[in-house]
Amino acid sequence: MDNLTHSMAGWALGQAGLKTKTRKGLAALILGANMPDIDVFFGNAPWDPLAIHRGFTHGIVGGVLLMPPVLAGLLWLLDRWQVGRGTVFKSGLKMHFGWLVALSYIGALTHPYLDLLTTYSVQLFSPFSNLWYHADGLFIIDLWLWLVLAVSIGLSKELERKGRPWKRPAQVGVAITFAYIGVNLLITQSANAAVRSVSPHAEALFASPPPAASWRRDMVWREGDCYRRSTYSPFAGSGPSASVNRTT
Repeated sequence: MDNLTHSMAGWALGQAGLKTKTRKGLAALILGANMPDIDVFFGNAPWDPLAIHRGFTHGIVGGVLLMPPVLAGLLWLLDRWQVGRGTVFKSGLKMHFGWLVALSYIGALTHPYLDLLTTYSVQLFSPFSNLWYHADGLFIIDLWLWLVLAVSIGLSKELERKGRPWKRPAQVGVAITFAYIGVNLLITQSANAAVRSVSPHAEALFASPPPAASWRRDMVWREGDCYRRSTYSPFAGSGPSASVNRTT
């Protein structure tokens, strides 16, 4: 997914109430949600799992287990430095390092989860495996996801500014996001089943949602010596398929 979506995912979780757990909590969620993309700066690294985008830093070991404590430590050091300078924090929150670590983990978890939902794939078990995993549930930039997250965050912030209860809009937005993802995964499952019903030997099957028509799928798969393409919609079923010879 794009970094705007990753940022809004962390922000929405913060507005849903998690940012009240500790000072720097919102920063941990938003930065954690973007942290795995640090690999874009390591394209020339001598270690292949780090040099590959969506490799080590997007996997369970690098992105989920190892990096969040580093982020929490850096935020804690920043907080200590600010306290030493006599900074007055408007939020009135206290620093709870345990919660800071937990929120860094939560933010970091959202990144490979969202990336996994696209056709671009992630190496979940890098560096122990170079296999790529993809769920094909969302386009890499999902306009409907943008809308849901932006509206829920905006409403929550406006209520917070007015001193009114502000967590509910973001909580509803997060719930809608999970429901939307679930529906799209079901559509992808149906699209894959439709292809396999007519092409039981299909391999390397991808079901790509278009940018805005998220209920449709552009299907691509390998079968024998050719690649085949088709479309799918839960309202119209599978479209006609076309074949392209494989090149060697």
